[in-house]
Amino acid sequence: MINDIPSLFRSLAEPHQYSYVCFEIRDRFFCDEAVYRYGQRWEKEMGIKPRVLSGQTKKVFGQLMEPSLFQEPRLWMVSLSSFRSKDLSQLVSVIDVRGANDSFLCFSHESISKELIKNADLMVSISALKPWDRLPLLIQLTAAFYRKQGKTITKDAATFLVENFGQERESFFSELEKVLLYCWSGSSISLHDVEMICDGESRHTMWQLLDALFARNSQQIAQIISQAVDWNEIALLRFLRNQIEKSIVAVEAGASPRNKSQARQLQAVRERGSQYYMRWIDRLETKELELRTGREQFSLEVLLPFFISLL
Repeated sequence: MINDIPSLFRSLAEPHQYSYVCFEIRDRFFCDEAVYRYGQRWEKEMGIKPRVLSGQTKKVFGQLMEPSLFQEPRLWMVSLSSFRSKDLSQLVSVIDVRGANDSFLCFSHESISKELIKNADLMVSISALKPWDRLPLLIQLTAAFYRKQGKTITKDAATFLVENFGQERESFFSELEKVLLYCWSGSSISLHDVEMICDGESRHTMWQLLDALFARNSQQIAQIISQAVDWNEIALLRFLRNQIEKSIVAVEAGASPRNKSQARQLQAVRERGSQYYMRWIDRLETKELELRTGREQFSLEVLLPFFISLL
């Protein structure tokens, strides 16, 4: 039994050969981070990408019963967020049947049924973190992220990022990556850097542009760009590319949207197909390279016809 975050992260950094693991982590951020690290470790050891399952239970069970074409071992990472009590017995049965060849990680940021826990090789149960315990853990995570990139970040800058974006893992790391893009040439990141980069109005406008692109609304795109102030064009292209890629992955995984904006984006991917938006990603990447190498000038006005041409 593991019941604290530091012990869990140390365990996830070591080789493991568990067939069945349960994560009951009452903090959504750290639950998502633990699942990500577990999957990364599995892929590194086995050379096989894990499958993350969430959404409607009928679809989840359908995917779990799919045969392996080459009889290779698989890791199924099953989110229990949409499971009802009556579905759990069926899930236990599936794990019993498929456990001879496949491995399972069942995870939730809420309580997990004893029926699921009893046969687990490893059980992680971590209660909700107090704010004064949570803050230093996230500051350490922030410092480690930048250390891997050969950079340092001041404690007050890291604290600013944690306090403003540390509730949800995906948006948190999106902000860390955005700061990294802006501060690529320097070796240290200060509070002043972070405050300038993570301006709420600028971030909101970037999301508006993403929505307008998915809606294929050229008039709205032109209006947003005409009113934009202090955007970094390379960071903008990287942001759009990352978010479009995440929408494609979410649709392919059958994930449920977290908000109305994402619901519209996922619906657009379903209607036009992943390949349509993969072409967007390729063109965004090419444009970013042109800006980086100086083959194109840095100007939002230059990007306007480019965005219109994507539609």
